[in-house]
Amino acid sequence: MEKEKKYYTALDIGTSKICAIIAEQTENNKLSIIGFAETDSEGVSEGMIQNLIKATSKIKEVVQKASEMANVPIKDVNVGIAGKHIRSFSTHHSIGLQNNENEPIEINTSHVRKLEQRSKMAVIPTNHKIIHSMPQKYTIDEDHESVDPVGEFGKKLEADFHIISANKVDIKIMEESIKRSDIMCKNLILEPIASSLALLDENDKEDGVCLVDIGGGTTDIAVFVDGSICFTDVIPIAGDHVTNDIAQALRTPPTQAETIKQRYGCAVSSMTRPEEIMMVPGMGGRPERELSRQALADVLERRYVEIFSMAQ
Repeated sequence: MEKEKKYYTALDIGTSKICAIIAEQTENNKLSIIGFAETDSEGVSEGMIQNLIKATSKIKEVVQKASEMANVPIKDVNVGIAGKHIRSFSTHHSIGLQNNENEPIEINTSHVRKLEQRSKMAVIPTNHKIIHSMPQKYTIDEDHESVDPVGEFGKKLEADFHIISANKVDIKIMEESIKRSDIMCKNLILEPIASSLALLDENDKEDGVCLVDIGGGTTDIAVFVDGSICFTDVIPIAGDHVTNDIAQALRTPPTQAETIKQRYGCAVSSMTRPEEIMMVPGMGGRPERELSRQALADVLERRYVEIFSMAQ
């Protein structure tokens, strides 16, 4: 009897574009990409859905195209979430382990789950919902640290957790938009965490690393130390702000500014030369004009320095 195939679908609802991707689980438990689609985003600002109708139309479009490419029907999706409404903090929790004889006992998965459930009782704003509770490190009997305590012995188990919450209204709007696209939201994953799973290996996380993902409407940050996540944040300034800076500085339409950014852009002014010339389309039927590439780089560099300063 042929083994039933497993499929996984991910949806990224971004400010600039909306993407859907379908993967098939192979026999060696790897993932093989079999479907992909993307389209320009509408109804989304700073990582959050503002217009339900427009966003839903675009979600339907990419899901249908990815489904057709993979020749697989899509029932549910894992959805990336970002936006300035995201909040994160660290908290500490503990549980007792000793038995009736007050002796140490072997730690099992149920103890770990109990501790994780306790972490989800952390105090958060009433209009928020916890979407991630991620253990940073475990401590047994107050003096022994452990990455995976299952199988060890002790009387007390403690852990630091990184808690991430999101606004309930924004979650509801996102889930409703996906529901109207005739699919269900299976999991919500914070965007920088999803990016870290794709880009970082265990050595990166052990050594300590800050992942900075500059999107269209938001810049997502995730910091890892000693193998565990310890900080996340979302900055509501990103690539679209760079494009708007160019449009204003060069007095050209935003669509042309985006093209100019991609074709001629450089984020470090000293890496360009004054004699490098580009042609800038005019507004309102005016003729195109010459401009130095270094002048464009000056505009980009100012904004990117701001973004990385805020990230730092």
